[in-house]
Amino acid sequence: MQNSLSPSISQKLANMGFVCALFVVSIHVVYKQEVTPADAQWWVAALLADGISHIAVPFFFVVAGFLLGGHVTEPGWWAREIRKRIRSLVLPFFAWSILFAIFFLGSTVIANVLSGVPLSRNIPEYWWWSFWNFGILESPPYNVLWFIRTLFVFILLSAPLVWVMQKGRIWLSGLTLILLVAYLWTLPFPQKEGISPVEFIFGWMGILSTRSLFAFFLGLFLRLHPIQKKPSTWICWLILLLGLGCFCLRRVCLDWETSRWLTGSLDAVGIWLSLYATWYLMTARPWPKFITSLAFPLFLVHPFVIIALGIMMRWLQALPTLTPCASYLSRTAFVIMISVGIIIPFRHAFPKLSAFLFGGRGLTKK
Repeated sequence: MQNSLSPSISQKLANMGFVCALFVVSIHVVYKQEVTPADAQWWVAALLADGISHIAVPFFFVVAGFLLGGHVTEPGWWAREIRKRIRSLVLPFFAWSILFAIFFLGSTVIANVLSGVPLSRNIPEYWWWSFWNFGILESPPYNVLWFIRTLFVFILLSAPLVWVMQKGRIWLSGLTLILLVAYLWTLPFPQKEGISPVEFIFGWMGILSTRSLFAFFLGLFLRLHPIQKKPSTWICWLILLLGLGCFCLRRVCLDWETSRWLTGSLDAVGIWLSLYATWYLMTARPWPKFITSLAFPLFLVHPFVIIALGIMMRWLQALPTLTPCASYLSRTAFVIMISVGIIIPFRHAFPKLSAFLFGGRGLTKK
């Protein structure tokens, strides 16, 4: 098997990575939910924040498996990958946990001062210990770090996954069936924090998230068994429209408070249809390196900006009145611009520290 990627695949991965980082921001910016299909905000939520943006996390896990698959035929690949991921995942996990602990304490105190309440308000006891949490049954205090934690667990599990995949078609089919059943089993689980240990472990942000594990496995499979045939452009657009239609139906079901099985299924179908179509519609034309290299730094930095923006919005009283849709879109754009405005000068001023915090990602080659 050839380990190197073609230039077109590499560029599409970079382009998609940046777009999916923007999608993650759009998910985390809070929007007004008490709206109807008569409001533009409802459609923005159905198609963007609660729609196509949901392809981001599965895409990142597929890419992680896909890139790992390029090394699994090399001698000693597993031990080498573990050492590399300790440097690029585990160390940044704890570094960002410490940074968020400091930021959380400072921003909470500032918010309390601006609100005229006691300084200790909203600061939990033993807050300093909770930010070192690497626990299994709860999300990390800096919420986006669940992705890093879960990905490292998948790297640990990659050796038996690859071993089974290389045993033959029967073994591969059995593993695929098991992972697919596990994926379907968790469809009704909450999209955020679960209410039971099982949901915390295997749910959307769990340390053994079955949906994320399926995406990681799919990436491994596609690298070891590449698909050469490309669908026509009009078929891709049709598939994308079907995926967006599933997201709209899901939004209707959420408004009607229907079965979580139904909403989870519509979300899953919408994700994989949209991801498939978006990948083949994505251009392989090179985008500027300084833009595509922002994907992982933007993923890590934007929650800081969202928190700071929330404090600022509470402090500033005289703000223009915007529609829910315009408010959501403007705040999303503002968070992206401020995050980029922090990342670019920081990585140029502190390249070594930036390389450490971002796991070696986000630096352009000179």
